[in-house]
Amino acid sequence: MGNAEASETVETAERLWTVRDCAKYLNVSRKWVYSHAQAGDLPHSWLGGTALRFHPARIREYAQTLTGGAKVVPLRPLRKC
Repeated sequence: MGNAEASETVETAERLWTVRDCAKYLNVSRKWVYSHAQAGDLPHSWLGGTALRFHPARIREYAQTLTGGAKVVPLRPLRKC
């Protein structure tokens, strides 16, 4: 993969969500997010072994399983970086 392709992939990739972002999207507490991530119920990744992050697409899929396939719409738009 050349440099142009690599930078295009990085620019088009959606940023990972924080615990706060995930909680806002799912309309739950941050404690709930930590608890379900630790239990292995909520798809997540660890960055450097200390930072808990979430792939937005995986969280959207997870939310659909909770709602029986209904689309989940966040109450507030998530902040953009």
